[in-house]
Amino acid sequence: MREETIAMTSENKMDSATALVRLDAIRWLHRVSYHVWRMAVHLPDLIGEPLPSDRQPASGAG
Repeated sequence: MREETIAMTSENKMDSATALVRLDAIRWLHRVSYHVWRMAVHLPDLIGEPLPSDRQPASGAG
């Protein structure tokens, strides 16, 4: 979606202000989803259930 937004902006199919708002929303969603993933990973430790060691973040999170 990010690449699509940048491409549309460079082709003048989307104005810059809209593109910036959209890119900010994409970044926000990525950050929030990463934090939800982290909560899901750490919650079992807090309640005393072991977590399989193969759990990894989706991609590029960190």
